[in-house]
Amino acid sequence: RAQRPPEPAAEPPPPHRVVIFGWWGGREGALRPFQELHWALGAASVATVQCTSKALLARPYWREAIVGARAAFYGDLPVVVHVLSNGGMDMYLRFFSENPEFRRYVASAIFDSTPGKRDLLVAARAMAARFPWLRWALAAALLARLALAIAHARKGGLRRLLRPMLVVIALQLYGGVRTLRFLQACEPEPWHRPSLFLYSLADKIVDHRVVERLARARARRPSTPEPQMCRWRHSPHVAHLKESPQDY
Repeated sequence: RAQRPPEPAAEPPPPHRVVIFGWWGGREGALRPFQELHWALGAASVATVQCTSKALLARPYWREAIVGARAAFYGDLPVVVHVLSNGGMDMYLRFFSENPEFRRYVASAIFDSTPGKRDLLVAARAMAARFPWLRWALAAALLARLALAIAHARKGGLRRLLRPMLVVIALQLYGGVRTLRFLQACEPEPWHRPSLFLYSLADKIVDHRVVERLARARARRPSTPEPQMCRWRHSPHVAHLKESPQDY
């Protein structure tokens, strides 16, 4: 009986460094599996950038957050960028906006569970995912507000009933404008380099249709390699590595 010849061993990747831009609230321990993955794949170094509210809002914390990322770009080794969720994309865009000289070192980029919409509903879902107790607190606050508004409406205070609804509608509409600007900033990234999009149909924070729309827009850009895409059916937001480590 004939035996199948052994498959040739995969060639090790060329020397490279990796910079991981984590999701909002993702601590060092949460990013550890991604670091270990890149170490196993032969990265010479793996730096992480944690996305925190302090880093996004205060300049000293921002400088502290990107120290490791800046160090990865000194030398002659190419850099693979791994971006996680919209928070990671925010950090990624700001980093290269302030350090454009580092763009030429980027060999490729991996976008996991990003980009997505930037409206009020997505923000509420992201907050609830970060703080599970917040779901019940928001639900209780909304019910209390609704009961109070109904009580005032019976007394003729229709304006008090409509005011919070109009505020929510206005914020949601403004979120559409923010989403458009965000996607316009994401579309050319990384400049003329290969890109890989990892996303899921079950993601409740990032809509898969937004990711696919952006990938198609990148494919139409001149001198830009066609993006590679990997879609899961059931894995949650930024949990593809945990749910399907072999596929990942």
